[in-house]
Amino acid sequence: MKSLKIEIDGKLRAFQIPDKFNELSESQYLNIIQFITMDSKSEHYEGVKLTTMLALLGFYDARKKERKSIFKIFDAIIEAELIDDLLQLIDFVKTEQDFTKFIIRDFKIGNYKLTGPSDRFQNMTFGKFIAVDMLATAYFSSRSDLILDKMIALLYSNETVRAKDIEYHLHDFDKNIKTAILYNYIGIRNWISKKYPLVFSSDSTSSRTNIQLGRQENNWLTVRRHISGNDVLKLSKVDELDAHETLRHLEEELKKAA
Repeated sequence: MKSLKIEIDGKLRAFQIPDKFNELSESQYLNIIQFITMDSKSEHYEGVKLTTMLALLGFYDARKKERKSIFKIFDAIIEAELIDDLLQLIDFVKTEQDFTKFIIRDFKIGNYKLTGPSDRFQNMTFGKFIAVDMLATAYFSSRSDLILDKMIALLYSNETVRAKDIEYHLHDFDKNIKTAILYNYIGIRNWISKKYPLVFSSDSTSSRTNIQLGRQENNWLTVRRHISGNDVLKLSKVDELDAHETLRHLEEELKKAA
């Protein structure tokens, strides 16, 4: 966190401002996503930049669109010559590529209140992880909104809410929130790939990661069959394994094979 003091209405106010993705609130994160995905030539770009800075200060909520005397605050920022300091607050989005916090934890869609995975995907099964991962790779190859909807629906599905039911409501859902969920997934996925470096090897693009087993590159379905010992009857049991325990096992296996 960074500290910044601004005098507003004659009172000096201190702000604790996040400078890492892990420190962002949901509202701040949604503003950041809108800012970094917007074309800098857009007529709304400067306005989004302003609301992003104000959100980092705690004055703007992207969901509720609440404004707390924005013009008064902005006048105080200009008078104190803090514009450059505020612009530096959003510099971290240009360099930060991985984080562990799942920020878009809960949201309502249709009649469902959905809860996403925990931080670091600690509660995720191996089957769900590889299925979501394959859909994410397919999305970056195709940029298909239908594939993105399938990925998000699977990520938030559970024993009581099926992925198909969620997917049905996602077609007209807020694109900024869907993009935020995708970036959130990729951020944690990047952290996981660094945690298990022998399992993951990145190619020249940032949107795709190859999986290797021994010296031969494979896809997740091959890895899944490898873990089951090519026993089709055991595949469903492999899917129910804890994702991190399974990746740790693969990492140890690769260390021994090196």
